[in-house]
Amino acid sequence: MEAARTTLTEPVDVVREIFRCFAEGDDPFPLIDENVVWNVPMVEGTYLGHRGVGEFFRHWIGTWDDYRITLEQIMPTPDGRVLAMFCEQGSGRGSGVPVHLHPASVWEVRGGKAISYHGYIDHGDALREVGLGS
Repeated sequence: MEAARTTLTEPVDVVREIFRCFAEGDDPFPLIDENVVWNVPMVEGTYLGHRGVGEFFRHWIGTWDDYRITLEQIMPTPDGRVLAMFCEQGSGRGSGVPVHLHPASVWEVRGGKAISYHGYIDHGDALREVGLGS
């Protein structure tokens, strides 16, 4: 696995690279702050730091077979955060039921590292969070 490039400074570029790392199985942690707050209400949790993010992914990806993630849209927001919409697909572990989700996320990046992540099932909720929806 290739380590993430750590010379990125633009928040959109940092988040885009994190998604690339997730999609290609590379290490995203050089681009994620050691004290990141990873909030994923749809799985009832806020995870703290690298260890927390690792725990989240072990739990989340552990429910899937053939998990794939694809960044669909990414944009800066008026307040400097980053809005990312993506697709997660695969099949349920054990059941084989096809799963195809289109969640959204709002990221805060400082000093070339993600310091917070908030996941949303509903794109409208994410857009309202960043002042781009009603």
